[in-house]
Amino acid sequence: MTSPNTQQSAVPVLVVGAGPVGLCLAIDLALRGVPTTVVDRSDGSIVFPTAESINARTMEHFRRFGLAEKLRDEGFPPDYPRVVRFVTRVFGSELVSFARPSNRLQPIESESFSPEGMLWCPRFWFEPMLRDRAVELGVSIRWNTECTGFEEDNDRVVATLHSTVDDTTETLEATYLVGCDGASSTIRRAIDVDYEGSFAEGANLSVLIDCAAILEDNPHGAATQIYPVCGSQRIILSAMDGMARWRVTVPLAADESPDLDAVLADNLGREVPYQILDSRSWTGHSVVAEKYRHGRAFLAGDSAHLNWPQGGHGMNTGIGDAATLSWMLAAMVQGWGGPSLLDAYETERRPVAQWTVAISQHNVGTQQRLPLPTDLT
Repeated sequence: MTSPNTQQSAVPVLVVGAGPVGLCLAIDLALRGVPTTVVDRSDGSIVFPTAESINARTMEHFRRFGLAEKLRDEGFPPDYPRVVRFVTRVFGSELVSFARPSNRLQPIESESFSPEGMLWCPRFWFEPMLRDRAVELGVSIRWNTECTGFEEDNDRVVATLHSTVDDTTETLEATYLVGCDGASSTIRRAIDVDYEGSFAEGANLSVLIDCAAILEDNPHGAATQIYPVCGSQRIILSAMDGMARWRVTVPLAADESPDLDAVLADNLGREVPYQILDSRSWTGHSVVAEKYRHGRAFLAGDSAHLNWPQGGHGMNTGIGDAATLSWMLAAMVQGWGGPSLLDAYETERRPVAQWTVAISQHNVGTQQRLPLPTDLT
């Protein structure tokens, strides 16, 4: 479900970026009675699956949104074993495995500390549910619309919006503007905020494949993630649909173009038929924006912090940003927030990002340095 690209003259909150963080912010604001418009430069297609690890706190937010049960039952196959397995090679020997409850059973496992628990649900399953819920609550989502800049004064922000479909430009007034527009954030650049930290710590290639043999011929059973450790490159296989679809993450040396046939055969243990559906090159960073706010403009999600995916902290940290900022913006729009309330957003959320960036950096370093016996094959 999408909302029509209707023109408006003014809104309380304008969100730039209709990914999970921007959608969660808009949903939370709508539930608090604050009308919100979301713009996104893309056409809304979800072409590559990421962000599959949804932590317990994020699931508690989804519970507030009325989505937790739907995500458990209608997203990734609910009874698929949520196992993390370390092996010599996929068709070789198992070294250790960590069994976790399936999506359906997770609430039973975690009921002593939360009504929700971690969920495995790749983005192409859960993001359409977020979009539908946002539109159901009256959020205006405008695809093919980019924010090219804005001006602000003491009372408002005036954003310039450009349609990539018909090449038209308009302005939209908002009381507040939030950039949830990712690593290349237009909003972050507009408010002249830099990232701080360690850039370009490692190059990687993620490849989306269909390969039925990974489950059908696997001697150890199903898993959401498989870590073969004896290949020349330590790849990670992540289950995308509980059947034949997998995302393969390959660490790269500088300027390396890997022979994927050879890499897969080496890590699986033999050659098997597979089909490449898509691929993405990416670089691991460990950075946090030097500040989260300039006047009436705010940053949330990847526009405010970038981390390695190990541990699943990126999207979850961003949704935590949205949950904190939403009630603060609602307080100001509705007139019950004090003059210094919005300063607390950066004070609360930036240290969280610094921690999650650091722990993600530690996780990937530990994985890369995992010692192995020389005779292990």
